[in-house]
Amino acid sequence: MSVNSNFQRQAQFSLQGKILDVNFPNVNVSYHKSVKTGISVILIKTDSPIVHGNFALSTETHEDGGLPHTLEHLIFLGSEDYPFKGVLDSLANLCLADGTNAWTDVDNTCYTISTAGSEGFLNILPIYLDHILYPTITESGFVTEVHHINAKGENAGVVYCEMSERENEGSEILERSLLNNLFPGTGYCASTAGRIGEIRKLTLEKVQSYHRNYYRPENLCLIIGGDIEESELLKKIEITEQKIINKGPIPQYIKPWTTPIPKLDKIKKEIVVFPSEDESVGNVAIGWHFFPHKEFEQNLAIKIIMDYLIDGAISPFQQELVEKQGLCSGISSLKYQFAINSMGFYFSNVNFNELENIESKVFESLNSVINESFSLERIQDLIRSKILWALQSLESDPHSFFLNSSLNFFINCEQTESEFVRALDKFKLYASLLEKTNDFWLELLKCYFIEKPYVCIIAKPSVKMADDLQKQEKERIKKQRN
Repeated sequence: MSVNSNFQRQAQFSLQGKILDVNFPNVNVSYHKSVKTGISVILIKTDSPIVHGNFALSTETHEDGGLPHTLEHLIFLGSEDYPFKGVLDSLANLCLADGTNAWTDVDNTCYTISTAGSEGFLNILPIYLDHILYPTITESGFVTEVHHINAKGENAGVVYCEMSERENEGSEILERSLLNNLFPGTGYCASTAGRIGEIRKLTLEKVQSYHRNYYRPENLCLIIGGDIEESELLKKIEITEQKIINKGPIPQYIKPWTTPIPKLDKIKKEIVVFPSEDESVGNVAIGWHFFPHKEFEQNLAIKIIMDYLIDGAISPFQQELVEKQGLCSGISSLKYQFAINSMGFYFSNVNFNELENIESKVFESLNSVINESFSLERIQDLIRSKILWALQSLESDPHSFFLNSSLNFFINCEQTESEFVRALDKFKLYASLLEKTNDFWLELLKCYFIEKPYVCIIAKPSVKMADDLQKQEKERIKKQRN
């Protein structure tokens, strides 16, 4: 149904009825697409006076220079129509916003703003979009925000300093190796935040080229939630659309993240080393490939199984690996919602002598769950608690509740009405999973955790590496000064 000269409503979703004897709140979610520019809009219509905006782009890179992260910083330094640093935040404050922000994830970059009332949001929206689609990206901005060599001969820049502090953290090194093994040769294993050696090689021209390729209307999804009129919102976006049209044709759009992911067809193991002054503990990660993203029920079932295994003091892994055997101090889940969903476990502060034993202990514990201790009652209780938590989240902050589902729909799903409804209706999935039998859950555990290939990464601490890195950095700076 056409609601506006530029936009067509592609899909609509609202929750009907109740679950666990609790009525659903009144929330309507609609998906619109511009026939002129390809901009996507997902509107989460609520009674909330706070209007939230998340402006997302699907960003893919196969390099470690941190192009998505770098560009995220440069966007805020001015635009064609507002070519001064700080203008966006100053105008946002006048529109009763709590400032602007952004994040860079593996497969997307998202810019955020929240305002008190719709009037301020509508006023700031074209200005924010001008910064996103038409930033200045100047040499001076690049030098300040990304990388330069200061008067002391040291490397500086906001992005460079940020990444130099975290590049050699144990968790960073471990996860980088895990993604390299789970998704070899794809953008999912590239460093979207940037590695400092590659950031030093980055050029302004590369950043500008990356912006041209990915910051374009067909690759932009505006996820907006609150008490805001649909017609007014879409009309306001027309201001930006007119500028896009006036600038003339742009190169053909190539949708990101369409390269096939190599199948994980064998067990992979790798030991990595990270710098540390404490050699008594390390970390271990084990990860699997599961289902394509659009297999919503199966992927949610896997997440529930993982929570069953590690959530709470009575969970099997916590009881066996932490409390009873004392192998590590904590266990958390790793969840990558890409074109193929990948998930796993992160074991932190593993006793050094047990680092290479964790893998076998995990599978012993999994087999014990399958053969002896699995409780259908507990997994159903877990689902019910998730439903109640989701209802509370939906009531208090519907925008945040639907945000990840909307974002993943835009990046990883076919843009159809049926896919949109399936992506957003998590309660229907929960209700279905509540009806599953013992056999369903045991089959998932057996087929997808025990029998499928996996990746195991062991991260060992090294005092020598810490000393060597310090020496190498001092030597590099000395050579750079000369």
